[in-house]
Amino acid sequence: MAQGVGGPPDGEPVAATRRLPIRITTGGSVNARQDARYDAEGAYVTDVLDEGPAWEAGIREGDVITKIDGQSLTESIGARAERDFDLDGSAPVQRLLALAGELDEGQQVEVEYLRDGEAMRATLEADDLEG
Repeated sequence: MAQGVGGPPDGEPVAATRRLPIRITTGGSVNARQDARYDAEGAYVTDVLDEGPAWEAGIREGDVITKIDGQSLTESIGARAERDFDLDGSAPVQRLLALAGELDEGQQVEVEYLRDGEAMRATLEADDLEG
């Protein structure tokens, strides 16, 4: 993955979702804070795997993911799913990681996101990044 323009400062921790080939700012540990200005909207994308499914679907560095298959990242995904969340961390980032972790390799997933304030939508195929 190449560092995108406007991404986090060098050395700032990021988390990669296991099934969606993107990275998101965490600002510390995997479940830590992203810049609070993004929490009201979703999870800020800091990097996209070149020519991977997210890239081919049009998702780019600087986009803010707002929904995964219709599930808003700003709304609870259920007490059971969120029971181990870091209370000081970014809820949208942790929700994205949890939802992406439940995807099966090859599963089609609709991702809604903002680019420069404009709502956009893309369908991509989940991939196994650890495989």
